[in-house]
Amino acid sequence: WHDLGVSQGEEYDYLYLPPETLGWAGPLALRLQNPNSGWNTLNLAHEVKEYVKNSATYSLDTPRPPADTEDFVYWFLNESDTGYCVHFASAATVLLRAAGIPARYVEGYTVDVDPGKTTVRGDMAHAWVEYYVEELGWVILDPTPSDTGASTPPETTAPTEPTTVPTTQAAAPSVTTSP
Repeated sequence: WHDLGVSQGEEYDYLYLPPETLGWAGPLALRLQNPNSGWNTLNLAHEVKEYVKNSATYSLDTPRPPADTEDFVYWFLNESDTGYCVHFASAATVLLRAAGIPARYVEGYTVDVDPGKTTVRGDMAHAWVEYYVEELGWVILDPTPSDTGASTPPETTAPTEPTTVPTTQAAAPSVTTSP
């Protein structure tokens, strides 16, 4: 776990998916591998981002899934035509994990930081994904469509500690081990 930036004693499984979810997400993740771009983690993560980003329209007025829905992400990708950052980040986390890429769902705030005083408001709350690349560590991926008006975390190498994020854009995320 040390290689994934996890302190000794913390036990996270950044690849775990319930068998039912892996049953539909695994084949979809395989289809997203673009043979023309040469398969590697960064290319596949980009394909996942584009697929999820284009899967629905951003809307805070997205209805709840029906009460009998057993898989929130399946419902979002196959039945909903709208979603917000939680939907997009959850879907990308599932697809990355299904592709064998360690991924974690992250919630926090995205803030454009100015020198001096910065105000963080509730409407700056956001969700995104971090995925692990051996040579880079944790990398931020934001699959939420950019036309939301919200600031998004930069897609750069993320910190190796689960409770910190780059101070230039985001502050105080919490780590959730499964979407």
